[in-house]
This record gives sequence, structure tokens and C-alpha cells, in this order.
Amino acid sequence: MKDITNNYKKILLWGAGHFVKQVIDEIDYDKSYVLGIVDSDNDKQGTVVCGYKVVSPQAIMQMDYDQVIITARNYTSIKLQCDDMGVDSRRVSAYW
Repeated sequence: MKDITNNYKKILLWGAGHFVKQVIDEIDYDKSYVLGIVDSDNDKQGTVVCGYKVVSPQAIMQMDYDQVIITARNYTSIKLQCDDMGVDSRRVSAYW
């Protein structure tokens, strides 16, 4: 198992799709915890996936987090969206 959290305490996962469970299973919960899941799909927002509430990308601007981990394989477009939103690129990483 790889250390995907890099000792970040408060994590947001971006992508409520097929791969999010795999990422959740690899988090060391002794060091970190997941605040929620971010997704651009309006149909997923407000739902609960793997026990975590799914929020809109705009919601993260009001949240206190250390790192966003992108769970989707097509992470390039999500990184660009984070850049467009003004999210510090040092606080965004891709699982893949």
C-alpha cells in the first residue's frame, strides 16, 4: 500500500466515481481523515458515497483542508478546474 496522504491531516477527495473506494481504502486513518468528496456532477452533489457527503467544487472554497486528492483517472481536467478556482496547486495531487 502506498502512502497517498503524505501526512496531510484534512483531506478532500475529488471524484465520486468508480475509483473513489479504492482511494478511501488506502488512506491511513491514524494520520489523516477525509472531510468529504467533491464532484462537479450535480446529480452526485448532496448524496453520500462510501460514507462521505459529496459537495460541489465551489463548497471547498469555504472549507479548511490540507490537500485535495483527485481520485479520477482523467485528473488533468480537474487540476485545471482547481487552478481556475484559485486552489493552490501545491495542495492538489492526483492519486494516479
